Amino acid sequence: MKFNFQSYHFKTWLSFTTFAIAILGLLWFLIGAFLDPYYRNIKINSMKNIVANISVVIEPNSTDFAFELSKIARDRNICFYLVSEKGQKTFFDGMGVNCYISASSFNEEPFLVDEFIDEIKNSNNYEVEQFVTNQRFSNQMMIYGTKISQHLGGYFLIINSGIEPIDYGSFIIKEMYGILTFIVLIIATIASFMISSNMSKPVIKMTESARKLATGDYEVNFEVEKNKYQEIKELGTTLNYATQELSKLESLRRDLIANVSHDIKTPLTMIKAYAEMILDLSGSNKAKRIEHLKVIINEANHLDVLVTDMLELSQLSSGSYTLNLEKVDLYQIAQEIIAVFKGMSELAECEIALVGEKETFVLVDKVKIGQVIYNFISNAVKHLGDDQKISVEIKPEVGDEVSLIVTDHGPGIAKDQLPYIWDRYYKIDKNYQRSKQGSGLGLAIAKGILEAHQADYGVNSVVDEGSSFYFKLKQTKNE
Repeated sequence: MKFNFQSYHFKTWLSFTTFAIAILGLLWFLIGAFLDPYYRNIKINSMKNIVANISVVIEPNSTDFAFELSKIARDRNICFYLVSEKGQKTFFDGMGVNCYISASSFNEEPFLVDEFIDEIKNSNNYEVEQFVTNQRFSNQMMIYGTKISQHLGGYFLIINSGIEPIDYGSFIIKEMYGILTFIVLIIATIASFMISSNMSKPVIKMTESARKLATGDYEVNFEVEKNKYQEIKELGTTLNYATQELSKLESLRRDLIANVSHDIKTPLTMIKAYAEMILDLSGSNKAKRIEHLKVIINEANHLDVLVTDMLELSQLSSGSYTLNLEKVDLYQIAQEIIAVFKGMSELAECEIALVGEKETFVLVDKVKIGQVIYNFISNAVKHLGDDQKISVEIKPEVGDEVSLIVTDHGPGIAKDQLPYIWDRYYKIDKNYQRSKQGSGLGLAIAKGILEAHQADYGVNSVVDEGSSFYFKLKQTKNE
């Protein structure tokens, strides 16, 4: 299976590289702390093995005695003194000029055999080991001394052996880890360069796109698919989302300015026109004057409603509005709002039915929740179906919640339009026409009121079947 490291998080690989270098450093430390003592113990055991071999062949009366000991010295690459308890010294050399304890060594201070034997005698177990450095060849050596007891008498054995194999093995292992650490550092450097290079290119492109976005170009794309690292993909996705939201906000801003300007300009134009008509034409005609004045009053009222709704929506959006919470019967509020629509429903020949349990108490701002219900019913009246029926249902939900649902059987709303109907001045029909009643901000105000109550709300709609606007509140016991 091919391994693609770029599919993983950059911070994961950076952590992995740092961890690998730290482990190598720890291993190097452990080698330096424990490797040499370990090999020295091996060397001491090797010396004891040599002592055992020498002990077997010590037979002063044997003709092969000197030959066997010389052979051991040559085979083991050692030199040693065999000193009897009477002080008779016999030297066997298998190292030549490398021997540290020989009388002809090139060390600044000669090796004192008698003093070393005294150290053996004074030791607890008749064993002494020393590690020295041969000044001529600058190599580390070991001197091991012990006492051998034979049936013919005792001997003191002083063995000199180089520990170059120990140094060499330690050197090789340390060098291996040193080289390995160096290789890892090179790989980490190259990987860091590659990663930083791969990361900097998309970041530079994103910076250029961000500059375009700052100038108002909402067509920029941060090319999420071309990025290899998860963090940059997430950043690109977030920036693309922000671009879309800014584009929507800009579109909403343009629509808001256009629509509000239209809504304000139209009544002002009507007021001005009819005022001029009164001045020029109908000043002395009472009937005409009254008709024209009614138009002026209606347009002024419409303008007043628009400004009031805009101010209220501004307060709700800023979060500065304070709710006047009280325990009220949701059924009773709905009943009162439906009564307000009684005259309108008779004119529209529509029927508004209220279904649900009485005495359903909730803790709300009565006036504002009434305004939400009014907006929902008003919206349903504007989109009546052929059956001319609207239902208002109060239904208990799971737990302690209760929902109020306003349903019409009108044209419905397309699924792709549902998320936007709560936006101020959002129009399903893009050919804008001024609302004959209200300001066109009803659902946006209802959204602000429900969010201030921390209520769940929404709409379910099917094209050509109708829509159901709802909100949910927590019930309060009537104590």
